[in-house]
Amino acid sequence: GVVQGGGGQNFASLWRCVGIFTRHQFCPIYAFFEFNLSLYTSFKRRRQARRMQPITIRSILEKDGIRKKGNDMDPEIKAALDKLFASDSQLYQNRGFQRRIGWGKKPALVNIDLANAWTREDNAFTCEGMDTVIPATQQVLAAFRAKGLPIVFTTTAYDIIEGEHSDMGLWGKKIPAEVLRVGSEAVQIDDRLERRDNELLIVKKQASGFRGTNLNSYLNACGVDTVVITGATASACIRATVEDAIADGFRPIIVRECIGDRIAGAVEWNLYDIDAKFGDVESLDDVLEHMRRNT
Repeated sequence: GVVQGGGGQNFASLWRCVGIFTRHQFCPIYAFFEFNLSLYTSFKRRRQARRMQPITIRSILEKDGIRKKGNDMDPEIKAALDKLFASDSQLYQNRGFQRRIGWGKKPALVNIDLANAWTREDNAFTCEGMDTVIPATQQVLAAFRAKGLPIVFTTTAYDIIEGEHSDMGLWGKKIPAEVLRVGSEAVQIDDRLERRDNELLIVKKQASGFRGTNLNSYLNACGVDTVVITGATASACIRATVEDAIADGFRPIIVRECIGDRIAGAVEWNLYDIDAKFGDVESLDDVLEHMRRNT
């Protein structure tokens, strides 16, 4: 995004007002706004130094060490967020949140939108951290293939991207869905994952892997009660899929190292919140260990 001039004082005041209401009730939210306020201050300072030339969020994050080119969030920032979320988990736990759903008897692996538009560079949907997500997902795939368990891939693609009767729906007015044309290279599953012919491919039109697809009926027919979820993005398609999974009676297990987003901070916040309310966020090592011991 590009930060433009005007309204700066109101912007800063907004963050501080939100902080007043959240500071003592839910510290991660307050910290999120404080973090954004610090970014805004950095934007303003650099804009003045460069005579009001537009500055991208990407460049600020890279220059200030919050985000590294071609990599995840800076380790120190990530560690700080992890520490913050951990300290405030007590609030959730005291109120009965963050319980564990656990594994059922038969899991399926559901890989959400690990197609080129999300996993490769130079696309509007390109996500950060794919140098971590792809190798981690390869390991989970290998574990499921070795056990002969169901594996599903989804991609998002549209047949009609022009005119008033597009199958993008209203979502196409909000996001650049027109780049996700059916049959294009962008919507093909990343070949590093080596999808096999006996691994179901679902072409979806909306965020959730369940909405408007046969995923629910397929999993039920396979006798599945647990879905292990990988893919992108944490803030949209992963979150929507997890929420629908638990609503439809499946136990969601989300593999931390296998989740990506366009903004690294979105991964940290959404995984924290998902783990509190909708599914179990587990480390890659724990998922692989469970697969070795129990399936």
